[in-house]
Order: sequence, then C-alpha cells, then structure tokens
Amino acid sequence: MRGSPSTGADDLLRHLVMEPKTSLAGVFAHELRNALSPARAALELLQRREAGNEALQPALRTMDRSFVAALQTIDRFVDAQRIVDGTVKLQIGPLELTSIVEQAIALARPMLAERGQRVTKNLDGDPIVVSDSTRSAQVLAQLIENASVNAPEGAAIELEASASGEQVDVIVREPVPREEGFNTADALEALRAPAHTRGLALATARRLMALQHGALDARINAESRRAEFVVSMPQSSAPAAASATQSRPESSAQSPSEPSALDRVLASEASARAPQRILLVDDNQAVRNIYREALEELGYDVTLASNGEDALRAVEGSVPEVALIDVHLPTLNGYQVARALRARHPSSGIKLIMLSGMTLDDDMVRLSKNAGFDHCIDKSAGPKAIDTLLRP
Repeated sequence: MRGSPSTGADDLLRHLVMEPKTSLAGVFAHELRNALSPARAALELLQRREAGNEALQPALRTMDRSFVAALQTIDRFVDAQRIVDGTVKLQIGPLELTSIVEQAIALARPMLAERGQRVTKNLDGDPIVVSDSTRSAQVLAQLIENASVNAPEGAAIELEASASGEQVDVIVREPVPREEGFNTADALEALRAPAHTRGLALATARRLMALQHGALDARINAESRRAEFVVSMPQSSAPAAASATQSRPESSAQSPSEPSALDRVLASEASARAPQRILLVDDNQAVRNIYREALEELGYDVTLASNGEDALRAVEGSVPEVALIDVHLPTLNGYQVARALRARHPSSGIKLIMLSGMTLDDDMVRLSKNAGFDHCIDKSAGPKAIDTLLRP
C-alpha cells in the first residue's frame, strides 16, 4: 500500500505550505536551484567530454567547486531560517561522543586535506551525550573549519572532551595564539567558515546547540592565548542509541567532480548494455534539453514531456523503466502524474523519481512516498546523481 488516499493537489498544497517560501531564504532556495539545475547538468557534460583535455581541467574544477559552494550556501540559508524560527526538526537521544566527532571530522576533511592539516583527539573515555547526531556534527565541523582558517598549513587542530557531572564540554582549540585585540564576546558573531561543508555560521550554530539544551561559547586560554570554542552537551547515563547518520534525500551540495577512469569504464559498460528508457517530465525547456543530452551520453534512452498530460500519453504505448518528474508542472502537478501512472500501470515496475527545486526534508520524502514516488532528488543535484541512483 503506497499511502493515504489524498489527491495530488492536496499533496502539492502541503508541499507548498511546508516550504518556507514566505521567507527570503525559501524564495531564494527554490528559484536558485531551478536556475542552477541546467547549468549543473551542462558542467557535468563538459567534464565528461573534456576529461582528456588537461588544459581545461583547472577551469572545470573551479566551476565545480563554485557550484558546490553556491548550492551549500542555499542549503544553509534554509537551515538557518528553520533554526531561527524554531521549525527545525531534531532527533535527540543518547549517543557516543566518538560517533559525533567522527562525523564532524569527515565533514571538515576536504578542507583539512587541502591545507595539509589534521585533528588530534582526546575524548576522555568516550562519554555518552544527549544530542542530535547530525546537527551536533555540523556544529563541530564548523568549529574545526574555523580553526583551519586561522591555522597555518600542516598544523594540528586539537579537539578535547571533558566530562563533569551532568555536562560534557567539547573544546576545539586553535593552534596559533590570538592577538591581544581578539574579542571573545564578538567571536561567535564575526567568524565565518568557507563553504566547504554544510556547516552553519557560528551564530546560527549557537542557537542550534541551545535547541538541544546545550551551549556554544568562545574563550581565550589565559596562558597560551589560543582561542577555544566550547560545545557543551548534556551527559547521559543511558546506553547510546545505534550510531548512524540520519538519512537525507539526494542533495545538490555534493561535488560531482571530474569523471575518473572508473567513471569512464562504467559509462562504457552502461552503453554496452540495453539502455534504460527514461521519461523526463519538466516544463523548463532548458532543463529538458540539457538533461536529455547528458543522460543519453551516460547511456540512457530519454523521452521528453513538458506537462503531465503529455507524460501520461507518452507511456500509453510503452512504459519506460524510469520516470523523472518535476513537482511543479502546469495543469497536472507531479504528485498527480505519479498517482495516475501507478493507477494505470500497477504491474509495470516503473521507477518514479521526483525532481524538485524545493527543500527536500523528511516531510517532503513522506509526501513523495504517499504519491507513489520511489525516490526524490534535488533538481540541481545533476544527471550524475541520477545515474548513481539508477546504476545497478
């Protein structure tokens, strides 16, 4: 059974209500993802076609990093808005501090690797803390990145935990002494990290820790003059829950990078197999054209439709293996198209993937499942993310 009997129109209304489109962050997120979607696809096409052009690789890598930074900034705007207005959803429970720290270091690793830096850890016996694993890891990653910005290449950033009573303090310590003029009162407002991860600005991170009954503060070590950023979390006597990062929909803010030799081998193998047939439904002509070109180069057989009625007519003669469906379509919206496809072709086995420029969260995933979608993906994630999803 695929969900409630609500209509696709009802689903779209809930979709629109849950998206913070009345905020500036929500409006920008939706419009910018839509605008960046065809450009991201075009970049992936260039990366594949020019993989052997060494002279062009620096420019392509620069474009790639810029796309990732822009898309991560969009995600952070929406995240920050939800944190500020109190609508962010947290999954708080007892967790091993080690699991949070490892997630944080993984988020900061690209920046640390670029600067030849490392993190040294002293976790005081791995205490159990009460926290949201993913959100606390984002906060710690932000602090590690800020320390990286203020440290020389090759430096070691110290991360230390100390448990006392009902509280655990996690300290991220910068390796270089601060100048006398460093103002700890302004530090949390003033410092910003580069957009290498999904980390939050520190002022927002402070609010996020408060929502978890924790705290984030800054201080200067009186002896060493080194800046220390302290995340405080409640300590738990209960056993830790299973440690795992929270499942998220396919994100736009992951670098596609230039195709590797393995990518090219897989693409060659894919082209040797019978191509999967894809129906792409989107009312944006630029998206339709560039996605078809990129997906066909990856070995797929692509049919286009610009609205829901055309999509339903296109499958009458032959049902494709996959349908990529934009949510915001004229007349019939994406939810309605998905429901109609499931009703008309119940035994076809067609895989339905929702494309959206809106923020994909747990509520959006639930609505998409209720409508009959198998997956949902950020429209600006690019054709390579779709290929990864479909590849056996």
